[in-house]
Amino acid sequence: MPYNIGLDARKLSDFGIGTYIRNLVYALSEIDQENLYTLFVGQKHEDELLDLPDNFRTVVERSPVYSARELAALSWRLFRLDLDLYHSTHYVLPAMVPCRAVVTIHDIIHLLYPEFLPSSLAFFYAQRMIRRSLTRGDRIIADSQNTKTDLMDYFDVDGRKIRVIYPGVGNRFRHRLERSELEARL
Repeated sequence: MPYNIGLDARKLSDFGIGTYIRNLVYALSEIDQENLYTLFVGQKHEDELLDLPDNFRTVVERSPVYSARELAALSWRLFRLDLDLYHSTHYVLPAMVPCRAVVTIHDIIHLLYPEFLPSSLAFFYAQRMIRRSLTRGDRIIADSQNTKTDLMDYFDVDGRKIRVIYPGVGNRFRHRLERSELEARL
């Protein structure tokens, strides 16, 4: 029986996280035609994830990111969609999640260097959301050992809950050179 999996793709236009989301979605679409995927996208991304198989669908979430409305609206959607698993691709986990949850935390640079944040409210929000994700998430993905160490040190969290999964390498970086080309470059 296929699983019903939700994935937060609302930060698709962000440079680093957007690349992570795009590559994750397309990799999943290549290897998994059995499970059902619901991709939560922002209104401006409604038509961006195209050419996905039939087991993928998008749901437009119109609430602004980093807002109380966002947390309530996502919780409501998760309840209505009867998901088996929700993957937050950023550190924000909704207030109530009625299913198992995985959260990817890329880094906590904004907490380690708060002077670069726009306000103390932004610092408080990030700190609170990451702590909530660490507490309520069933599994945390850190995309480097350094991020895992930072999370354990900063939040005093048990490292057994955090799994380091390094981001993949895009196909455009996988060009294989012929032996003669390698020798010519050396």
